[in-house]
Amino acid sequence: AMLQGRLKWLRIYYGVTLILAVLVTPFPMMIMRGMSWYLTLLATRLLPGIIGALILIRLGQIALAQPTFANLRSTISLKTPVFGSMAAWTAVVRFCSMLRLSQRAGAPLSDGLNAAARATGHAPIIARAQQAGKTVAAGGSLADALPTIGLLAKRTITVLATGERAGTLEEALGQVTDHAEDRRQASVNVMSAGIAGGALVMTGLVTLLALALAWTNYYQAIFERAGVEW
Repeated sequence: AMLQGRLKWLRIYYGVTLILAVLVTPFPMMIMRGMSWYLTLLATRLLPGIIGALILIRLGQIALAQPTFANLRSTISLKTPVFGSMAAWTAVVRFCSMLRLSQRAGAPLSDGLNAAARATGHAPIIARAQQAGKTVAAGGSLADALPTIGLLAKRTITVLATGERAGTLEEALGQVTDHAEDRRQASVNVMSAGIAGGALVMTGLVTLLALALAWTNYYQAIFERAGVEW
């Protein structure tokens, strides 16, 4: 939610800048050829192109949201550079928080693992947690089951396994959750700064391209006015 709030205004600001760069570029030719020419260009090329791009983005989002692509969506979410770090730490926070709640409620550890995996929202983790739950139900320990899930680092697994043996699993889960919260916050800060910088660079490049095209159109209009072939 925090990241979405930060990205909201970035999307609005840089989106408007990019759209204006596309719409303003033909202005020199509009001065030469008139408003009717510009309106025709706007209706037949510029607006359809912008709307088509938005539709393609939305269709991609809808397609990835389908259950069929659940594994692909999770893989992209967790493995994407920079973004994947935040998604991975968020999954750890949800997993450990739910496992801690299940322990506090007195649920069997195998059931807690399945509930914790579902809390992450990632289909591959949910599938692997079922096998981990079977390992625990058969008498295995967390040290045996957690590597099967493939979400937690070895150091984290060691901390939780030690807590299980000492009878302080709930406290160990709280420590791991707090650590993951801090790491997630750091990832959000890095992503916010990186996205802002990347968006600024991309907007600058598009704006420079728009200025170059506008300058070309300016000279093209002069040549047409002079009756000279461009």
